[in-house]
Amino acid sequence: MLFRRELMSEKVAESDSGTRIILKYYLTEKISKDVSIFGIEIEKQIVHKDHESQDNFKNFESEIVDNITYSKEEVLGLIAKFSDHFVTPVTLINIIDDYQHCS
Repeated sequence: MLFRRELMSEKVAESDSGTRIILKYYLTEKISKDVSIFGIEIEKQIVHKDHESQDNFKNFESEIVDNITYSKEEVLGLIAKFSDHFVTPVTLINIIDDYQHCS
C-alpha cells in the first residue's frame, strides 16, 4: 500500500499581540491494488511571540481522515470549503462524520 499527501492550501491568521495560527490542508491518497481512496489531513500550528525575548513558542496539532471517498474531486471540494472557513483539526472528524451521514 502506498500513501501520499499533497499540500492544497495554507491559511495564516495573526492577532494584534503577534500570535499566528497557521492551518495547512492536505489531500491524502491511499493506493492499494491500483485503487485510490482519498482523504484530508489538517495541521494547525500556533506560534506565540514572547515580546520581551522575541522567542517563538509553538503548539502543534494534526488530524487525518484518510478514507473519505474514491472521488478526488469531491475531497478537493471539501478541502476548499474547509480552507475558506478555517476548519481546524479538532473539528475534522465530526464534520466528515456529519458529511458522510448526510450525503
